Amino acid sequence: MLRTKGNIIRGCLPYCRTFATQPPKVPLPPLPPLPGKGNESSDAPPSTIDTPSPPPQPTSSGLLDRFASKLRRDIEEMEQRRKEKEAAAGLSLPETAIPKVQKQPGLLSRVDERLQQQRRELEAAQLAKREAGQSSRVSPSLQKRMDEYLDLDANLREREELLKKAFREGYWDDYKEAARKGAKLWEAPRRMRNANASPLVPNPQSRTLAGQTTDVMSLVRNKKASLVTFMFSAFGEPHVNSFADRFLKEFKDVPEVQLVQLNIEENWVKAPVLKMLTPVVRWRVPKDRRDKYLLHYSSIADARRSAGMTNNVLGWVNLVDSQGRIRWQAHGLAKDHELATMIKLTRKLAGLSDVVAPDMMDDVPPDVAQAKKAPSV
Repeated sequence: MLRTKGNIIRGCLPYCRTFATQPPKVPLPPLPPLPGKGNESSDAPPSTIDTPSPPPQPTSSGLLDRFASKLRRDIEEMEQRRKEKEAAAGLSLPETAIPKVQKQPGLLSRVDERLQQQRRELEAAQLAKREAGQSSRVSPSLQKRMDEYLDLDANLREREELLKKAFREGYWDDYKEAARKGAKLWEAPRRMRNANASPLVPNPQSRTLAGQTTDVMSLVRNKKASLVTFMFSAFGEPHVNSFADRFLKEFKDVPEVQLVQLNIEENWVKAPVLKMLTPVVRWRVPKDRRDKYLLHYSSIADARRSAGMTNNVLGWVNLVDSQGRIRWQAHGLAKDHELATMIKLTRKLAGLSDVVAPDMMDDVPPDVAQAKKAPSV
């Protein structure tokens, strides 16, 4: 029991020493009572109670005023010195003169200006030679290439065409359309177009299998009716032949009617291949048709689209009059009623009697089957 009490006393000794060493707490003075809420037994009036004074206000407004006044004085002094300098120099400059920055021309503007300057110099030199009676040593072909190179309008048109090909047209668009819709986008009409509303046939400068350079208008101008076919790929060859074979069978011995065929390669990468295969094409075409079989090795996309030939995968046939106007058009593999319409309209355009072949009477539409037969002699 005594041992237990000794242990308790020894455990409490540290706390006792700490309490003995701490200073005594000093009581704080009482706070003054608030007005109206103090001790009700106090007899002192509310006015005699001390209230805390408000905090001092910052004095920054005076500093800002002094800075603004100094800034105004400096501006007035600078303006006064400027006026004194102007008066001493005898100049009357505006109050605020803002220098204008001249914009430098861009690269394309400089190139166009240089081309125009070269063109003017060449034209002046050529005119001086002509006036002096001197003949130019430049060949006509080189002169033509120089004129095309210096023609600003032609360069702009070529630039627009390149932009269309690069950003607006896809190489596989025509193939996708043919795969989606088939070889027939639409069936050929059964009536002839009005002459005033007919587009002109594309007229590219081409070379025949006989070795001559000509165009379509030179061939169709001397005939009343011409069937002009356009083939842009091997896929369109059977389409064209389905119309051309029947056309030749019907009008082979008619002098006012002719067949003109165009084999066009619009892709400049494939053009050398077609040139290399020219002997093969010449061997497949009969001799009597080689002078009207034309080969062309550049794009005619704008001309053919304006003429209604929107797809370059299919084969197209056009019935053209003597002025080069497309009066009737078809594409794809020929159907029986399209062949009957082609023969009927060709006879009408050439001024021949409207007679339908006997082997086609069962497949033609009623308006064609009821056509008047030619009177027997």
